[in-house]
Amino acid sequence: MHRRMPTRAELGARFAASEAVFLPGIVEPHLPKVAPAITASLQMFDRMRSGADFLDELELRLRAQDEFTYTGSTIEHDDPRDVETVFFASTTGPFAGAADLWARASWIANDESDRSMRIRHSSGDGAADGWMKSSEHTALAVDALAKAAFPECAAIDDCLLLRRRQPADDVGARVPNQFVHVGLVHGHISDVLYHPIAGG
Repeated sequence: MHRRMPTRAELGARFAASEAVFLPGIVEPHLPKVAPAITASLQMFDRMRSGADFLDELELRLRAQDEFTYTGSTIEHDDPRDVETVFFASTTGPFAGAADLWARASWIANDESDRSMRIRHSSGDGAADGWMKSSEHTALAVDALAKAAFPECAAIDDCLLLRRRQPADDVGARVPNQFVHVGLVHGHISDVLYHPIAGG
């Protein structure tokens, strides 16, 4: 489906009405430099669908850095979609002291015919609203962890029109690969950014 870039008036009207705002091609200029990272992530998701361990994959991705330290893992056995949640703390660098940072791998659907996966980066105790209690310091640490593990997240940050500070970042593994960012204003969801970065 072809979509055109909305005018400023159309964008404002749709946003004010809590309707979806489509920005076709907004990140495209920033994708070539992260193309190898996108390919690596698609290959990682294929390995995970075949049984590869999420923690092992993250350790490989983070082995060259010392800012984030592994602190534990959990699996929600009551949720058939859950794969694993891996927790980190920032022990050095600008976000030292930020704790309970996590990356959660899960199936998108509870349906054997749908092999779509996603990885969500956030913080807190793992509860659904835990990330809403994050400080700005912790929210930025989550962003830094997401970019350390998945460098393709930089395509969003490099786009000045989309650059925001968010307490939650999702890197989706549906093929096409996707970004989902959630923005907050005073603890309430103000916007959600969803961006496919591979495939159609």
